[in-house]
Amino acid sequence: DGMAGAVGKESYLYEDCKKTSETCMQAHIFDYGADNCIKIEVDGGFKYPYGAVGSGTYYINCDSVDCCYSGDGTDVPDLKQWDIAQKSGLFTKVKYLGKKDTTELFNNTVKG
Repeated sequence: DGMAGAVGKESYLYEDCKKTSETCMQAHIFDYGADNCIKIEVDGGFKYPYGAVGSGTYYINCDSVDCCYSGDGTDVPDLKQWDIAQKSGLFTKVKYLGKKDTTELFNNTVKG
């Protein structure tokens, strides 16, 4: 889910719960800037917020439309858990491996 050729940021919220609700949520934001499309996916269960339609996918400034909602309240997004650390806990040990070259979109090299 990105905009071809655009640079943006993604933000995640993933609370590990058996059933999502207004007190245990998951969300993913694709943000390509104020003048570009922002997509927000929210899973707070079928009754978030408090019985109203809230879970779903929202689009802000996408496809020549200022805003809109995708879904009918029964089709919550399937959000993935993106963990960086392999161990749980605040004190995971990490070490600096130096600068490394990497590849971005469209196989463009980014020097380390």
